[in-house]
Amino acid sequence: MTRTRALLMSIAGGLLVIVAACTPLEPILNWASGGLPYQDPTEEMLAKQAAEQAAAARNAMFWLVVAGALAAIGVALLVAGIWGVRRTRRPAGS
Repeated sequence: MTRTRALLMSIAGGLLVIVAACTPLEPILNWASGGLPYQDPTEEMLAKQAAEQAAAARNAMFWLVVAGALAAIGVALLVAGIWGVRRTRRPAGS
């Protein structure tokens, strides 16, 4: 593995970890904000809110799984890149 390829792998891995950290934020915030109670709710409003909360929970869990997969790939690239850079260190005199 060349030094350039190892550096690119490290950069790509770091970027994937950052993207994985940001991916589930919006679905989780939607899920959290959907649980706020209505003032003087009717039965229909409560049923609608329960259905929306269930859908938001499923959506948030899906994006958490996607974020976990992206983070795993990113960490693997980051470790491989760092390991490759360490293996291809330049000699002390150059």
